[in-house]
Amino acid sequence: MFKTQRWKDWPQKKKAPLVEKTQTSPSQTPTTKRKRSKAPRVDAIAKEALSNGTVVNLTGLPIPNEAVAVLCKRFGFVETSKFDPLGSKTDCVDTMAKLSRATSRKKKQLKDGEDDDDYGDTVEIIPKCLRRKKNSAPYTCGDKVVDELKDELIKEVEHLNPPTPKSNLSPDERRGLKWIKQHTDPVKGKLRVVQADKGGAIIIATKRYIRELEQDKLLDEARYENLGTSDPTDAAQKSLLNLWRKGEDDGHVSREESKEVVGLCEKKVNKRGITNQQPSTLSVFKPGTPYFYGLLKIHKLKPEQLVPGVKVPIRLVTNLREAVTTRSDKFLNWKYLKPLQNEFCKDIVQDSTEVLQWLESVNNNKQKSPN
Repeated sequence: MFKTQRWKDWPQKKKAPLVEKTQTSPSQTPTTKRKRSKAPRVDAIAKEALSNGTVVNLTGLPIPNEAVAVLCKRFGFVETSKFDPLGSKTDCVDTMAKLSRATSRKKKQLKDGEDDDDYGDTVEIIPKCLRRKKNSAPYTCGDKVVDELKDELIKEVEHLNPPTPKSNLSPDERRGLKWIKQHTDPVKGKLRVVQADKGGAIIIATKRYIRELEQDKLLDEARYENLGTSDPTDAAQKSLLNLWRKGEDDGHVSREESKEVVGLCEKKVNKRGITNQQPSTLSVFKPGTPYFYGLLKIHKLKPEQLVPGVKVPIRLVTNLREAVTTRSDKFLNWKYLKPLQNEFCKDIVQDSTEVLQWLESVNNNKQKSPN
């Protein structure tokens, strides 16, 4: 029988002699394993993106692999932000102010003996997207629980200092993001990063190239009419307000609706006996400047044709978010078209995700049904 040796009798490795550590310069510091492992991964991502068409380079200039890797994250990507103490305080005060107002309205509702349905109808005069944001300080609403919660939260936010979150970008990707911001600057940059019309590809092109494609489209007289230096915005705004005045007189819209949607003030009689109804001067009711942007239709060309200098078809998309009729369109859709849609159009789908869910439910029903 063999005797088991004790662990103390086992042979031990010889310890290396202690060497005094000397401070090395940053240039002599060896790269860590994390930094060495990130570069090949970024290069592989950039190479694959350029080969499969996720990122298309139409500039003829070399684009760093770090920048291509960042563009692979698409336009919806958001870099990890730092803690904003002022923004957190503002958000907390706004939330507490909303809670105070809601509590006061609820207490008044219970005191007056109103029903929930009646109360809701008086509040929802216009859709939520058209309501003006109210910034006010939180006040004492008379409810002990809400008032104590308000004071504690505001006091807590004053001393809030969370740790800095870990960045969702590697050092190489941060350098690529810096390169993109520098070369796509609205003033000094010469490049533009746009999204393809279909497929979601990211396209890198020069500003001059995009401008030439847009001008060729705009100068087509069969599609667009040159208005010269005249701006029809003011005339369109006056015509729209006249329609709202007529609608209010005929009883199609109420006084509160015309006031909250387009900013029509109450009717006043001047010294000459003429009735005037002036529009509000608030900036929320003034139309902005609509603009357009171009989407390159690279799906019309073959992959081997996507080379620098090729004339890619372009589609101009007009952004009417601050147009003359934007607020009126949203109100009409919310009050008249949406109820009709909900009543008569039962099979309407909003996006491709809802289509897939509908198809899956149809397949499941077919499998369950007997032959």
